[in-house]
Amino acid sequence: MMLLSRLILFAVLGDVYGGWYNSTFVAIGDHPYVVAVEDDVKNVICTGTILSDRSVLITGNCAKRIMRNHFEVSIRAGSSYTGKEGTEHHVHNRIVTYREDNFRHNIVVLCTDPIMNLDGKTRKAIPMVTNDKNFCGCRAKVIGWRRGTIGSSAKLASVNVKIINEKRCKGNFPHFVNSEEICVKNLKEGEPLEESYDGAPLVAEGKLFGIVNQHSSFGDENIDSYYRIAHFSDWISQALEECHGSGPYYSSKIEDFPYVVAIQDRDDSVLCTGTILSVQSILVTGYCAHLIIRKRYHVKIRAGSTYTGNGGSKHTTDRILTYKKEGYDHNIGIVCLNRQLDLDGITRRSISLINQNERVLSGYNATVVGWGDSDYGFPNRIRAFDVKILPQQFCKTSYVDFTDSQEICAQNLDENGQAACEGDNGAPVVAADGRLYGIINHYSRICSGVYPDIVYNVAYFSNWIRSTLDSCDVPCRQSVSSRNSKLEQFCFEP
Repeated sequence: MMLLSRLILFAVLGDVYGGWYNSTFVAIGDHPYVVAVEDDVKNVICTGTILSDRSVLITGNCAKRIMRNHFEVSIRAGSSYTGKEGTEHHVHNRIVTYREDNFRHNIVVLCTDPIMNLDGKTRKAIPMVTNDKNFCGCRAKVIGWRRGTIGSSAKLASVNVKIINEKRCKGNFPHFVNSEEICVKNLKEGEPLEESYDGAPLVAEGKLFGIVNQHSSFGDENIDSYYRIAHFSDWISQALEECHGSGPYYSSKIEDFPYVVAIQDRDDSVLCTGTILSVQSILVTGYCAHLIIRKRYHVKIRAGSTYTGNGGSKHTTDRILTYKKEGYDHNIGIVCLNRQLDLDGITRRSISLINQNERVLSGYNATVVGWGDSDYGFPNRIRAFDVKILPQQFCKTSYVDFTDSQEICAQNLDENGQAACEGDNGAPVVAADGRLYGIINHYSRICSGVYPDIVYNVAYFSNWIRSTLDSCDVPCRQSVSSRNSKLEQFCFEP
């Protein structure tokens, strides 16, 4: 009986939402970064992707239709259907376009109002991929809105696709732009995507690789081209600032904090943040050292760039020096670079440390600088926020494993203040005089200024750090432990 009921239900759904054989109905909880752009009578215009709590990514074609028809546009977030449930948001007097002269080959960021409540369940920002060169052959999904019969809501659905070689698209699409578009193949025969799929996100491994543009049709050989997010990611990061203003944190440029580097995986995603100590050494947490040792040859260190996806210089490492032998809790490490940094004093500079046992007093102000997550996903651009050093008791209350001698407590006390988050592990906490107070060790899971951040106290480790720096000059196979009893060296196999 239950099986029969389900078959009847699927038959009804197939009639209401149209016969469309290459897609699967999904719930918003599976893809909480998808929103519907609706007109004044709640019909879906196109699909959008949440970039932040106040910004949505769409195509230029969708923006053109909005402006041409003077729609009273609303953004529906947090619902598996259009026209009902979830929350409605309006465009906040600002549309930021990649190109000003036309809407073809164009992407657009809509600034929304009121701010979306990114609860992580039905509303969530999606991280952007900044390097997609190694993902040819990767399976992905396109998630958008499929219209039903007249008078019915559209429902969220996904299509399985595969990212393929660009040469296939060049043969099918004479206007294919190699750098700006990504080539995909539908894995099943089916109807072409509707106009409501315009702007639908192309997602693989939890990251945004592209968005559907208007001519998407899965025509010859079921092949199509979408806008390539890796090409636009730096511009998107800048466009988000238009929606956010200065905010509780501020995006900066590397010239403001030239001692910061990004520790990255092979796809340019940020693993953690590091701090330049010398031409050949980077300070990281024990956790970050653990990640580098585990991933080894896939890790690169990007220095001298404002962005994570391009610019600056890229370096590799063949060894890690850690303060203690076992575990990464209450541990720090030094990454030895295979190639020396060009410390030009503008985009790359070492930082000065506070002295051993120097007291970092409650009430001191400091700045945290890193590449971590925020309310609107990984920013792809260096960001900073201000914190105040708090009495140790604040962290003892919030975290049971807080260690008085090795750690200090810091928090952004501004209203709606930001806090360290994923990617900020190891981020430098810098005093007003430019010296290094500490590096971020632990942050709350909600990444909010509601809770303090735990910072490794450099004053506890500074003598060890100074005595260890020249160890990067010693060949990796030569033992350095005898020179420094509190030192463990991890050499990578060639």
